[in-house]
Amino acid sequence: SSDYPLRDVYKRQLNSTVFAYGQTSSGKTFSIFGGEGYAERGLVPRALSLLFRSLQQRSAEQSLQFSWGVSLSFLEVSQERVFDLLGTPDASGQRPEVSVQEGEGGALVLRPLSVFSLRSEDEALRLFLQGCGARATAGTAMNSASSRSHAVFSLAVETGCQQGGRM
Repeated sequence: SSDYPLRDVYKRQLNSTVFAYGQTSSGKTFSIFGGEGYAERGLVPRALSLLFRSLQQRSAEQSLQFSWGVSLSFLEVSQERVFDLLGTPDASGQRPEVSVQEGEGGALVLRPLSVFSLRSEDEALRLFLQGCGARATAGTAMNSASSRSHAVFSLAVETGCQQGGRM
C-alpha cells in the first residue's frame, strides 16, 4: 500500500489528470505549483520527486531488466491561444504559438510543441520552473500575480522489462 497513490500510477499503466478549478485567488496555482522554497512545494514538484524516486528505486531493484523514460511538455492557454512555455522566445520575448490539429484517429496534435526527454528529477524541476517563469500574469482586484491563463504540464512515462534478453 502507498500513502501517495500518484507515485505508482505508471506501474498500473494508467493515465491521470490533476485539474484545479475554483474562484479567482482561491489558491489553485499555489496548490499545484507551490510557493517560495522547499516547504511550500506544490503538487507538481512533489509528484516529480515521488515519480523519479520510484523509477530509480525500481531500476536499482531490477537492474538491467527494467528500463524507463520520461518526457515533459508545458503549455499555456491564454486568450484562446496556445503557447509553448518551454519553446525559445522570439526577439520580442513572445513564446512560440502552438497550433492544435486533429490527427489520426481523432487524437489532438500540438505543433510545434517542445518535448524534453528526462533522466532526473533535477532536469524535470528545472524545466518546470522555467515554464512557470514564462507564464503570462496580470493583476486582478483579488490577486496581484494572477496567472490569467491555463497551464498544462504533461509527463509521459514509459517503462519496460526485459525478458530473455529482449524488451
